[in-house]
Amino acid sequence: MNKGRPKIKYAQNEFINGVKFLKEIPIIKGNRKGEFKCKCGNNFITNIAHVKTGHTKTCGCMVKIHGDTTNGKIHYLYTLWRHIKSRCYDVNYHAYKWYGARNITMRKNWIKNYAAFKYDILSTLGERPKGQSLDRINNDGNYVLSNLRWATPSQQIKNRRPKELIFM
Repeated sequence: MNKGRPKIKYAQNEFINGVKFLKEIPIIKGNRKGEFKCKCGNNFITNIAHVKTGHTKTCGCMVKIHGDTTNGKIHYLYTLWRHIKSRCYDVNYHAYKWYGARNITMRKNWIKNYAAFKYDILSTLGERPKGQSLDRINNDGNYVLSNLRWATPSQQIKNRRPKELIFM
């Protein structure tokens, strides 16, 4: 039945592409299924091969947790939240040197809580106006409500830190 391909075998509680293998489910219509535990804590059933190839890496929680998808696109605030976290806390992120390395952080209750971030931004600043993006009013300040606004690209350019002069 496996058409010459080796059967994928996992040990119980083995991690594969970020999810934990719990058990194999009896074959349904030729597809081997397994029960896995997601990073978010939910158990889910999917094709074993999809996990092995990396096609399936979560239970779908990236959609379920924040519920912010429209036509398969993740809400812009979720993407923004992830970028802010990376800038402030991921030393391997390309922009970390301009944020986290300068001790710029984000509001503590936003770090692990996208829903709180979204609620605070929308209830305080409202929806993003067309052609604008989130801007820190004080470039040396943190990502906190009192230091954020929606701004046009020209406003953001005027709000940049001065370039360091190099004397030869």
